[in-house]
Amino acid sequence: MTQNSSSSSSESTESKPLPAWVRPVIEFSPLIIFFVVQRSTRHLDDLGGLYWATISLMITTTVSVIASRIIEKRWPALPLITGLVVGVMGGLTIYMNSELFIKIKPTIVNAILGALLLGGLVTGRLFLRNVLGKNLPMAEEGWRILTGRMVLYFFALAVGNEILRRVLNTDDWTTAKTFGFGPAGFIFLLAQSKLIERHWTGDRDGQDSKETTDSAPE
Repeated sequence: MTQNSSSSSSESTESKPLPAWVRPVIEFSPLIIFFVVQRSTRHLDDLGGLYWATISLMITTTVSVIASRIIEKRWPALPLITGLVVGVMGGLTIYMNSELFIKIKPTIVNAILGALLLGGLVTGRLFLRNVLGKNLPMAEEGWRILTGRMVLYFFALAVGNEILRRVLNTDDWTTAKTFGFGPAGFIFLLAQSKLIERHWTGDRDGQDSKETTDSAPE
């Protein structure tokens, strides 16, 4: 009796799958709020709204990291790295009253992520699998290919930001950062659907459960 009650209580405490909209909301809320605040305060400071937008980004990013920690029961790598860089570069933006630091933040974040994945790939450690493997079961070869593509993707974002921040004004750069770099991750992942399908090792549309049922004795 005790064993049954303890097992049922442990099952009830297991985390349930989150709705699909939760993760995008947590990740993109700071970006959207940054854009709105910048547009709303661009005539109130010498940085075209980036002073107050940077403060809002630091606050919302911190909330996002804490929310990710509560939801995932661990410190997630990507939001944590982003939060640390936002804290440093945002602090320098406010202290130095210079737009340079917050504008090179995407360059630094993407360069760090690309370098980490590349270092893991060279040393035989697939960090991407450690982060996504639970929800994306794939063969090791698939993870190596996907990691290599992610390295190129992050470095491309870093180079792209360096180009855009030099040729665009603050308003246009903020727009590109929010509505260009923001959805880029979803577009990139959609483009990897064939790779994921080719190396998928999980249950395919209940095929495994069907085979189990067919082979069960009558």
